Amino acid sequence: MEKTNNIFKGVFKESSREARKFLASIDLDKEMILEDILCNEAHLIMLYKRGLIDRAATKEMLNCLEVLKEKVRAGKFQLNPELEDVHLNIEAYIIEKAGVEHG
Repeated sequence: MEKTNNIFKGVFKESSREARKFLASIDLDKEMILEDILCNEAHLIMLYKRGLIDRAATKEMLNCLEVLKEKVRAGKFQLNPELEDVHLNIEAYIIEKAGVEHG
């Protein structure tokens, strides 16, 4: 068993590679990454319109997602299977580019 930094971090002290592989949905999710990015964009706009995030943060994250869409379309974005699914891959990308406060 190896230590991991994933969504089960607070539940299990350790996780096995086999369990992560079983729970991962990367192979299915990769087919819907562009749609998932669009959902993230819509969610950001809703949060902004409700006054839950400011204009600067919204713009920064939308810009990150736009760049990510271009990378996906160009085949230059590789999903990390250690992150289990497309949603966590997108979140990790935003954190890397815009900072943890935005991810």
